[in-house]
Amino acid sequence: MNPNKALIVPGETPPSETTLKRALLFFDAIHVPDLRDSAIINDGEVSELFPNGRKLSWSELCPYPRSFSFEDEFRRLQSRVHRVIGTGKLKFVDLRESSPDDAIKTWLVSAGSLKSEALLRAALPDYATSEEPINLKGASSYNMVIPGLTEYASRYLWLKKVDSRPVFEISEQWRRMAIGRLGRVLKAIRHSSVIASVPLCVDTLNQNIALALGAQAFGDIPSPAALAQAAIALDAIEPVRLDAALDEMTWSEVFRIRKELLPATKKLRGILNQLARAAGGPQNVDLESYRKSLSELKGKYRNVQEQRGAAWRQIGFQTTEAMATSGMALLATNPHWITATIALAVKSTATTLLKSPEQLRTIMLARKARQTSPIFAFDRIERLGELALQAPRFPSASPE
Repeated sequence: MNPNKALIVPGETPPSETTLKRALLFFDAIHVPDLRDSAIINDGEVSELFPNGRKLSWSELCPYPRSFSFEDEFRRLQSRVHRVIGTGKLKFVDLRESSPDDAIKTWLVSAGSLKSEALLRAALPDYATSEEPINLKGASSYNMVIPGLTEYASRYLWLKKVDSRPVFEISEQWRRMAIGRLGRVLKAIRHSSVIASVPLCVDTLNQNIALALGAQAFGDIPSPAALAQAAIALDAIEPVRLDAALDEMTWSEVFRIRKELLPATKKLRGILNQLARAAGGPQNVDLESYRKSLSELKGKYRNVQEQRGAAWRQIGFQTTEAMATSGMALLATNPHWITATIALAVKSTATTLLKSPEQLRTIMLARKARQTSPIFAFDRIERLGELALQAPRFPSASPE
């Protein structure tokens, strides 16, 4: 885990420039996924060479839900921050997979996530039986299609047996919305673990999905709202006031403030490293034990946060008591959540005769092991957990 840099978890609209400014007041570097990653499996990410020398590539599978103005807004954001990119503090990164195996892992985990009631509810806060979802890309494939030749069978045919039906009986359009949203978050989180950065969720939808996923690490799985209470606040300024100030600031002014805050920020990161180690302890497999371990660090944390508040006051800002439910916050959870994602993939292949759970675990872990971040970052989480509880129109979960 590297608390010095963060990867923005992409959503249905691009992050705002103000959000990037606020994030760079804590993190040394921010990575923003660019437009080229637009689906769970992108055009050409998986290809297969057959014995007769012909090579077939897959088309796009499960495009992400995006606002109709997403691309225009994204390009405007890029044009406004192009000078910041040259400093190395902000980078637009390509999340497209580097190998077919990695693309397939993302598909397996995404399909398996539909079997989790908590994840499905978190992904569809806007679900309504009488309405169809918006922001879905038309004329695209949302079900596994394996290209092949008459005389040769594809080695990927077993993927057609992966069960991508949701735990609830919902329409095909809503299923597409759910798997696109879940796959988008899961891919970003997996890439964060590969590059040892903190996944930063800046919208309520992704925050709830990340919390629902993080909750899977605990034996007695808590609700997203309950897990959110263990988040640690980073801001010492009331967020609405801070946003208003940042809106008016140039990037040069933001970097000047950042320099003033740096000594206290470095100390705060040290406390957060201790927090991450505490979260990873084998004794913290239930939420209550984890909360008790956090209490031992609270004294150190309050002292360092006060130093950061003093730095804010020295440059003319009025500070307030940091609240994890209002501004930038971090949540360290037990790293067993990564095992939970593998369990989701195993669940989706329960009917696949060609791949045993043991074989599947080998596939999922085949990539060279990297340090796995047990930390999630959230921005403006005042409604955290609410959306996951606002789905009374869901049918009952189907029996498994």
